[in-house]
Amino acid sequence: MKTVIINTNSSANARLILELAKKMGDTGKLFKVNELEDFLLGNIMEKVDKSQTVNTSTFLKKLRAKISE
Repeated sequence: MKTVIINTNSSANARLILELAKKMGDTGKLFKVNELEDFLLGNIMEKVDKSQTVNTSTFLKKLRAKISE
């Protein structure tokens, strides 16, 4: 399975992309910002060295920067 994440500021475009995915026999989901943050946080947590600690403020800034990419 492959996953594609598309970031758009247009609700109409997002709905159109989801409609196209369904017509192609695929599935899709619109994420709210906080849902996307949770997804990315989980992804980061799987990849990082868990033996070190970081400043919460620094971490949140980096997380939000990833969302803006």
